[in-house]
Amino acid sequence: MLFIALAYVGLAVHRSALAWSEMKRIGETASRSAVELPEDAERAVGALLVGAEWPDEHRRSGGAYADPWGTPCRLVRGPGQWRVDSAGPDRVFGTEDDLRFRFAPPPPPPK
Repeated sequence: MLFIALAYVGLAVHRSALAWSEMKRIGETASRSAVELPEDAERAVGALLVGAEWPDEHRRSGGAYADPWGTPCRLVRGPGQWRVDSAGPDRVFGTEDDLRFRFAPPPPPPK
């Protein structure tokens, strides 16, 4: 029983680390992107990854990219700061286990 509990904790830690790594990469890609992104928060993440080498291609579907728990990540855009959100292990946005990676938005396109 202890072994099963430890294995579960190990898997949870691995998924969280993977989610942070992916969210950081999405944020870095977004901050350099000159691509016109859709308004839809989930499709915006998918649009950033078009043509990108991505290790878990099977988690991209319907124009979105799922976090390690199977929930589509979201790109939240605000003035001066953007962020990538993952719903976390409970798969529900707006709860304590959500993961958020904040970053500076890309510069505006030249006129």
